[in-house]
Amino acid sequence: MYKFKFTFLVGLFISYMFILTACGDKAADISILATSDSFVQSTAINNKVDILWVIDSSGSMAEEQQNLADNFSAFISRFITKGYDYHMAVTATDAWRREFNQSSYGYLAKFRDGNIYTGTTSDNSGIFMISPLTSNIIDTFRTNIKVGITGSGDERAFDSIKQTLINTDNDPYNFRRTDAFLAVVIVSDEDDFSRNSSGIVGCDHSTCTNLRTIDSYKDFLDTYTGSVATDRKYNVSTITIIPGDTACMAANPSSGGNYGIRHVQLANETNGVVGNICDTNFSNSLDEISGRIAELSTQFRLAREPIVSSIVVHVNGVLIPNNSVNGWTYNPVNNSVVFHGSAVPPQGADIQIYYDPTTLT
Repeated sequence: MYKFKFTFLVGLFISYMFILTACGDKAADISILATSDSFVQSTAINNKVDILWVIDSSGSMAEEQQNLADNFSAFISRFITKGYDYHMAVTATDAWRREFNQSSYGYLAKFRDGNIYTGTTSDNSGIFMISPLTSNIIDTFRTNIKVGITGSGDERAFDSIKQTLINTDNDPYNFRRTDAFLAVVIVSDEDDFSRNSSGIVGCDHSTCTNLRTIDSYKDFLDTYTGSVATDRKYNVSTITIIPGDTACMAANPSSGGNYGIRHVQLANETNGVVGNICDTNFSNSLDEISGRIAELSTQFRLAREPIVSSIVVHVNGVLIPNNSVNGWTYNPVNNSVVFHGSAVPPQGADIQIYYDPTTLT
């Protein structure tokens, strides 16, 4: 009898000390349930997303800019419904010119509030950063996204992203926030031809011999967002002429388009979405892009490696299925639970993830 009591008390003491040790790990927000070996991880989801639109401002883009304006609700509805804290800004594919002659072209890398080439304010919203506090979000975006079609025909989307993000003239707009997921969306019927020379004459894949590498832009974005290759806090999506789509290419001859080879590669390598610029309605592509952003921005990184079969997920007390369409999946690359579709948690949701760890430490 006494031996049993002693064993029980020792076991209880060890369990108590184990709980105290786990509770001391404030950063991981981990506690061990007294009744099991499962772990509970609970926090409020931080749905901060900064979205930069990079729009081709060349002469062939009038219809595509209108298509974006007409179908923006397919993109923004998800973020409004889920209560996201989003900041959105617009730049154009000629913002790269700031790098080579800032005194004359620095203004091109400022956020756009519409068409800056006409010299009139009738095509401008006066609002350079859209957020949930913007009084008329859809109409403001429709104005801002129509950046005009008299910009440079030498489209360098990648350089334009960089020049816009590092331009201190944009600092007052609180973009980008260090704790927000960064999403970049490129819309262009040309490929990226970012290169070391300052000439403004366009080229194609056969004549551009000094293109800057795609890896150099991933390195820039990794550094800019504090990311590593296995856990990126950003992605790049594109709506472009998909390589191999000969019908779309025929509708966009060489004078007005090129396969978006580099756009597609950067999107694929950063977990972005590729949409077809020849679609008469961009709503499906915009919905897919917003869905991917929602998934990546709400990844839930675990403190320990789990036994995957043991994972149980609750959002606001509701059991969420293990499902890649409207549920959750486990991402072993960065040890996270990723939510999909209707299961993406709303702002401020309480997330509980129970799991058995593969090891005790």
